[in-house]
Amino acid sequence: HGLGTKLNHPPTAEEAIVAADLAWEVDKQQLYFKDTHNSYAPVKDKYVLTPGEGWKHSPRPFFGIVGRNYMPLQNNTAFSFFDPIVDKGAAAYHTAGMLGEGERIWILAKLPESIRVVGDDIADKYLLLSNSHDGLSSVQVKFTPIRVVCQNTLTMALSMGRSLRIRHLRNMQAQFEQARNLLGFIDKRYLKIEKAFQAMAKFTMSESKLTTYY
Repeated sequence: HGLGTKLNHPPTAEEAIVAADLAWEVDKQQLYFKDTHNSYAPVKDKYVLTPGEGWKHSPRPFFGIVGRNYMPLQNNTAFSFFDPIVDKGAAAYHTAGMLGEGERIWILAKLPESIRVVGDDIADKYLLLSNSHDGLSSVQVKFTPIRVVCQNTLTMALSMGRSLRIRHLRNMQAQFEQARNLLGFIDKRYLKIEKAFQAMAKFTMSESKLTTYY
């Protein structure tokens, strides 16, 4: 499908966004309307989000309309969220991409080791960051065993379990700093997931139990 770019373990967020063709910014510009006299007037507290510097494609798409307090999260800032844990060798940049015309982007970092359910049945561990440029959703950061490569897998990953949500407001950078402090819970979170998977693997599902489950 070509929606996700496999990253060859780049050492920094800057190199990751270049490899994934996401080295562009988002512009927030005043929204205008055209009146009956063919003149333009600004729409109060309404702004348009479009790709800005670094965008290489044509035509330039329209992402969405937002209010005065909305703050775009640039791709390089979003990706740099992972730099501290990548620097420590606690994760490696794995996959990144954009959906639609660029209104949603994501980056996936792979954590070391795997969840072992039973025998050779294993699941990898990932840290996902998803961000929108259309004003319709917040930044989401979460742990997931799902390898995101497209719209379907991104939707599945975001719909399962809790996400840390960061709103596009002026204090967004402070929220990012708080989110980094939560990364220390990575191992504890995945230990719980591993135990849950192992418990499920020991359970034998019969036809009657399946009917009850549904």
